[in-house]
Amino acid sequence: MIIYVETGKITPVNGTAFDFTTAKTIGKNIDDKEEQLKFGKGYDHNFALNPHDGNKAIAKVKSTLTGIILEVYTTEPG
Repeated sequence: MIIYVETGKITPVNGTAFDFTTAKTIGKNIDDKEEQLKFGKGYDHNFALNPHDGNKAIAKVKSTLTGIILEVYTTEPG
């Protein structure tokens, strides 16, 4: 069994499969050849967030079928 340990390194996501700074289909880049997609077997990673107080959604997911929206709020850093 392989265990991956957090290093504390924060890697920029701009232009990668992990770039969710603008809306896109979650599976759009899941088959990209990025090493981190293989390590986490997908998007199972810690996402470091800019400081926030929990009053603004840090993520939104919308169904293209029904239009229902899930908003995620947190006071945690990642």
